[in-house]
Amino acid sequence: MTTIKINPELEERFIKKCESLKVKADVIVNKLIEGFVEGRTLLDEEEFAEGLTMGEYLDLSESEKDALWARWEKVAEQQVGYPVKDVKPDALSPR
Repeated sequence: MTTIKINPELEERFIKKCESLKVKADVIVNKLIEGFVEGRTLLDEEEFAEGLTMGEYLDLSESEKDALWARWEKVAEQQVGYPVKDVKPDALSPR
């Protein structure tokens, strides 16, 4: 097995980016390596969501990403819904 050394600053930036995208770093690394050895284009061309490529997503500003995630969360909430019931004043607390 070969050990690959990565610039520590680049590794830290990579991990932070993966966290902000809510993806696992090791999954992305494996996909990048697999794409590279198979001759496919790398991450920029991969579809992220709604016809948006990963490259396009990464080019968005933080406020644009926040707005996109807020919209997705709103759609998910509408699709799933949250049952809300009024609690009677004399209701017993759970034990």
